[in-house]
Amino acid sequence: MVPARILVVDDNPVVAESCRKIFARDGHDVRIALSAGEALARFAEESFDAVFTDLKMVDASGIDVLREIKLRDPDVEVVIITGYASIASSVEAIKLGAFDYVPKPFTPDELRAVLAKALERRRARAPVAPGEPGLEGIVARSEKMRKVFDLVRRVAPTKATVLVLGESGTGKELVARAIHKLSPRRDSPFIPVDSASLPRDLLASTLFGHERGAFTGAVEARKGLFAAAHGGTLFLDEIGNVDPDIQVKLLRVIQEAEFLPVGGTEPVRVDVRLVFATNRDLRAAVEDGSFREDLYYRLDVFPIHIPPLRDRPEDILPIAYHVLRRRAEAMGRTACEISPLVAEALLRCPWPGNVRQLENAIEKMVILAGGTTLDAPPPDLARWVAARAIPAPRRADELKAAKARLRRAAVDDVERAFVLEALERSGWNISAAARAAGMRRQNFQALMRRHRIRAPRGS
Repeated sequence: MVPARILVVDDNPVVAESCRKIFARDGHDVRIALSAGEALARFAEESFDAVFTDLKMVDASGIDVLREIKLRDPDVEVVIITGYASIASSVEAIKLGAFDYVPKPFTPDELRAVLAKALERRRARAPVAPGEPGLEGIVARSEKMRKVFDLVRRVAPTKATVLVLGESGTGKELVARAIHKLSPRRDSPFIPVDSASLPRDLLASTLFGHERGAFTGAVEARKGLFAAAHGGTLFLDEIGNVDPDIQVKLLRVIQEAEFLPVGGTEPVRVDVRLVFATNRDLRAAVEDGSFREDLYYRLDVFPIHIPPLRDRPEDILPIAYHVLRRRAEAMGRTACEISPLVAEALLRCPWPGNVRQLENAIEKMVILAGGTTLDAPPPDLARWVAARAIPAPRRADELKAAKARLRRAAVDDVERAFVLEALERSGWNISAAARAAGMRRQNFQALMRRHRIRAPRGS
């Protein structure tokens, strides 16, 4: 969970401190107010992501706190804590904008679960301004990507060879371009090469050029990309897949700043900044003999690891809005908002294809959007989210346990809805609700206790 700023409002110091400890253990920044007046004073001085307020307090009610906070900042998620579980007051709170209510006594897990959902909705509703934090076209706000940006800024002014590591689709070329743009070579060429897309002979000729007659079809001499990138930056993607012969040539360029064109006899000197990238484990490739150890150590001088998108969920919505604006503009569309439903789907998807997959999903939604808001995830994304709601089991016992959890969760949802519906129909008369539901009162009350449902006083 991303750390958040939380205000706990309760005139019982024991309850307030208990809430503070629960949230603080998860790394959140928590403030306590022991009265409604103190809470509103704190709110005037500081900003918060979520507020947990007791319903009944001496100087004012939690409803009053909720109403005043929503007037000052409608985007703050407010949760009502109540020992009375009055359905009437809870409904009123929801109507006034409360996210949810938590009946006392509560468990730490119950409090954490409500907070997680509240923060998820806040992220889904939060607008992303055009000046979103990032670096040279890379949009990100996560701490993990800030560390990547720091490394880029440190290495860019130097001549050091850089190795960018990360899964496919994480934006390795964007990082390479950022290094170039922040370097003294920014006004010289930046030339990207996908090493995996070219066969060995063609890759050698493409990189180093060739002399006339060097191979069949070489009717004239041609310069390669190393020569074209002279004074600038050459980015070689998928370096882990290149042929050993090419690895030898690359090692010479790094060591001697010169190369031999295919079929040539005279070395060509070159001044090129080299940035390599791969999604392979090069250390493992060295061990299995598919990658030269001496080249590996030449590349591994300054590695930059780009974390996968699933490990930095804070970046999903900023990237989505950034892509949305660009795609909508390119298509002449006016779609500029993402609905909470779509935002939730985006946040729940593990994005195995990383940023590239997210970009494709946004583009598809822009095409399908009928108005100015992306209000429905495409079917393939919706199916993926449903299928991956829990991690895929790897063993039979894990599959059995996962199925049991899903069955229990589904049963819990149905039971809770069953009890609440019966109580609502009967005006919260437990005996009447049990009779209408065809259950003994004791069994009906057992369901109420299991799901922490309390009737208003007097029922």
